[in-house]
Amino acid sequence: MANRESKREDGIDFVSITTSINIYYAIAKAFLESGIPFVCDKPLTLELKDARHLASLEGEKDLLFGVTYTCTGYPMVKHARDLIRQGRIGMLRFISTEYPQDWLANPLDRTG
Repeated sequence: MANRESKREDGIDFVSITTSINIYYAIAKAFLESGIPFVCDKPLTLELKDARHLASLEGEKDLLFGVTYTCTGYPMVKHARDLIRQGRIGMLRFISTEYPQDWLANPLDRTG
């Protein structure tokens, strides 16, 4: 897709990557190498070296890429933001959050 779209006169403006996280890097790399920016669901990559490589490609190609953090749209997050802005919970000194996902307890993205 990246190769074909990069050759089209009416090609796509960017691609949205929302597949299994174990293939984000390969897809993002292919699109950057083809000169097409992307937006990717989090996490960007499974390995820091891969994220650094994408950032390097982005700089070489002068393209943008974005990473979505969909939890910012959750009602509980918006409610907490409003409570903070209204000063209803006092000065914050520490925030601790969790986002447990038991399906990530096993490396299913690597083992199938």
